Amino acid sequence: MNHINKEVKDLCTGEYALKKNKYVYLEDYVTPSYLVKQVVLDFCIDKKKTVLKSEFTLQANKMINEKEDLILDGENIKLKKLSINGRKINLKNVIFKKDIMIISKNLINSQEFTIEMENHIDPSSNKSLEGLYLSNDIICTQCEPEGFRKICYSIDRPDVLATYKVRLRGPYRCLLSNGNQLKKSSYFAEWYDPFPKPTYLFAIVAGDLNFHQDEFITMNKKRVSLRIYHKDKDKGKTYHAMNCLKNVMRWDEIHYQREYDLDTFMIVAIDDFNAGAMENKGLNIFNSNYVLYDEERSTDTDFKFIEAIIAHEYFHNWTGNRITCRDWFQLCLKEGLTVFREQEYMAQGAKGLINRVEEVEFLLKNQFPEDAGPLSHAVRPSKYKEINNFYTATVYEKGAEIIRMLKIIAGEKIYKKALQKYFSKHDGKASTVEDLQEIFEDCLGMNLSNFFNWYSESGTPRLRVDEQYCDGIYEAEITQELKNSRDKSLCKVIPIVYSIINQKGDDLVASKLLVHDKPKKTISLKYEKEKPTLSLFRGFSAPVIVEFKQSESDLKNILSNEKDFTSIWLAKDKLDYLCLHKLRDADREANSLVKNFVRILTRNKKNLDLLSKLITPPTEHEYFTKLCSTEKHIDPEVIVSNLKAYKNQFSREIYDYADSYLTTFLSKEKFLRNHSSISERSFAIAVLKHKENIDNKCTLAKKMFKLTDSMTLKIACLSILIAKGKGEKQLNSFYCQYQDDRSLMDKWFSIQVQFCPPKQAETIIKSLCEHKKFKLLNPNNFNSVITTFAKKNFSGFNLKNGKGYQLVTKWIKKIDTFNPQVAARATKTFEHISFLPDHYSCKALKPLKDLQRTKNLSKDTSEIIENIITGCKRTL
Repeated sequence: MNHINKEVKDLCTGEYALKKNKYVYLEDYVTPSYLVKQVVLDFCIDKKKTVLKSEFTLQANKMINEKEDLILDGENIKLKKLSINGRKINLKNVIFKKDIMIISKNLINSQEFTIEMENHIDPSSNKSLEGLYLSNDIICTQCEPEGFRKICYSIDRPDVLATYKVRLRGPYRCLLSNGNQLKKSSYFAEWYDPFPKPTYLFAIVAGDLNFHQDEFITMNKKRVSLRIYHKDKDKGKTYHAMNCLKNVMRWDEIHYQREYDLDTFMIVAIDDFNAGAMENKGLNIFNSNYVLYDEERSTDTDFKFIEAIIAHEYFHNWTGNRITCRDWFQLCLKEGLTVFREQEYMAQGAKGLINRVEEVEFLLKNQFPEDAGPLSHAVRPSKYKEINNFYTATVYEKGAEIIRMLKIIAGEKIYKKALQKYFSKHDGKASTVEDLQEIFEDCLGMNLSNFFNWYSESGTPRLRVDEQYCDGIYEAEITQELKNSRDKSLCKVIPIVYSIINQKGDDLVASKLLVHDKPKKTISLKYEKEKPTLSLFRGFSAPVIVEFKQSESDLKNILSNEKDFTSIWLAKDKLDYLCLHKLRDADREANSLVKNFVRILTRNKKNLDLLSKLITPPTEHEYFTKLCSTEKHIDPEVIVSNLKAYKNQFSREIYDYADSYLTTFLSKEKFLRNHSSISERSFAIAVLKHKENIDNKCTLAKKMFKLTDSMTLKIACLSILIAKGKGEKQLNSFYCQYQDDRSLMDKWFSIQVQFCPPKQAETIIKSLCEHKKFKLLNPNNFNSVITTFAKKNFSGFNLKNGKGYQLVTKWIKKIDTFNPQVAARATKTFEHISFLPDHYSCKALKPLKDLQRTKNLSKDTSEIIENIITGCKRTL
């Protein structure tokens, strides 16, 4: 019996009620009372009435001394029949409560027994996209984390693993499930998965689909059939995904010795999907936006995202499927380890260094604010109300940073040894963070309890750096900021990779590791010629905030001479905010600082991908987020006006350089896809933004929009034009040409809401949501308009009159009725309001509190609102 079942059982006796304000706690975990050996599912599939006959072979857990009632999870299940060991059970003899069925222990006569059930499901009415649902005539499933209980009664928890045999019947070309196919005939298929798995990894797909087939030969010469299923109209759009899949499979063999285990690996593209993809064993289901690629209609970003997501889901075959998580508190283990493996894969080749910069950008933009705001939680939280709300940047990306730090401390050799031991020892099991800790402690021969506190503590650690240079001796004292300054055991274990360079960029201390595990540690160097420059956290070796008032000259030295891309980008980031700070204070030196900054950037023609990042000023949201680490009551209007002044000054200084590059770009026809690289296009967009920031007529953007066959350039030009209020003609042209493409229509929606004038936002969003191409219940559509507006139109969302907040909550209320996951994620866009002046936060709290009072508001959305309101510590 687990923590959920314990609460449920008490509910039946009237002693305790699991309501919206009750938590599930990690410390309450107990092993299940019953285990499942085998599951046999027989689906007769119909869009409105699917009949499911299920057979579960269970056994009492020998670790439990007393016989328990059997409690099965189930939401809105239309149960028709129930039998135990072939004996029919009158449904009046079982207890039905909200979301559970209780079978008395008196009805169970043996240690091992079989339960047979029959229930009916209406996939067409399921708009939550959890459980069994209909997506454009394709019937499919989504079971993570707790969707299986919407399909049939079961022990729906991740530490109960069973083999599955699945029979599918229905008038469809494709009838797919996990594992290996045993039988196939007209309108019938039987599948068997020999590897025990929890319910959340179960999947079926039924539909009239086409497929792209290929083959992979494993390191032990096993032939694996690869299939990517798609609609007929999407034929030819899966070649990139297939190439990525084969590359990923080979990489996992080479770097982790992980060989694929089934006869077939399948991917299915689905239009209606709440996330990016799902790693169901042998049958990955993907949001179609992240698997279909068309050279003419997809962007360079699409190209990269597809590879990353395919890598992530495939790597789950071992870190998530073969070794799963004991309970949902261990989500950080399967996701953090898999995200890190994905990052390692994406780091190979020439793009590796810039990939790390993008990972750090994401952390600073998404995870750090989460840590600082009202939704802050530990990587492994100690409690939750709704587990769906913990699929977050903290669990995923910060979880990956913990694995990265562990590898840095352990070293490549011991890291690989530990992972092989982890795979060997825990294959086929449900594991915990402590299991991973035990493996690494054994391999390193040391206690790692302090390091593993990273999993249990929320918030971003802070370090303060004080440097001095006297008589040829350089010293940098690095101090940890402790919550309890008297308790030295609270020190985080922080790997700091650093180097020290002279003013010419020569290494005085090559890349070196300092493990900071005390309140204070010191870096020192004797160098009499000049004050050297300290470059801290190369590769962003730990997710921490560093308070280091490094001089302007040192930052410029790093910018000019460092070799580590992340260190260069972080120095640029500091110089951005130094310029913004001086402009805000009307400092006379502001303009000269910007001028010198631009001169350094354009003088050193570094990698074009990096240079694109370096000449791109922060967005309003990024600027706000940066200030949140040091300030409160940040006025959005000040953010907007100050950043505009900085961008204008930067654009003026870089104008000639931008004009020169773009002239060459055009003359060599690099606006054509086959004439330019991804890096060249990326840089062209970065400089074009600066040029058109000064040229109000936007002549070049209009010209390039018309000439280019690159969707990356076309969308960039359209975005520039809409932001400048010059793109109505191009917007209509884009729609006329691409209205049949759902993915491009999402981009078309997003551009308009992201760059629309704040005071026109309400009118534009109303128009888009009434557009014939907008489908409220499609998560991609909803996110392209409502969530994009809240996340990316900083001025429009944070209007002083509060209309931006009212607009977003209105649509959250609408979608929450059908899809709580999408609603809750949109609600998270309010997490910043505690950093706003009282006037703004009050304007935001009013519609949030109104939404909170909505009858039947989902647990998902309710929990997010409660945390945001509590975090604000203000009342209307």
